[in-house]
Amino acid sequence: MTPEKTALIPIYREQWRAIGLSIAPIDRPKRQRPSTPPTRESIQNRKSKILKPPHLSVESPLKSKI
Repeated sequence: MTPEKTALIPIYREQWRAIGLSIAPIDRPKRQRPSTPPTRESIQNRKSKILKPPHLSVESPLKSKI
């Protein structure tokens, strides 16, 4: 991380802290979801980014008892 980005961390932390602690009402029209639904391709792209190999697979410790 560059020194410039490191210097910005406290600023962003304070901005998000203020947002999290805010009791102001939500501006619903501003915060609404996009009007177009996600496409199958965009969902697949998201899944492929989340489920990148190697996957962690662990066998049950009870498997040998059964």
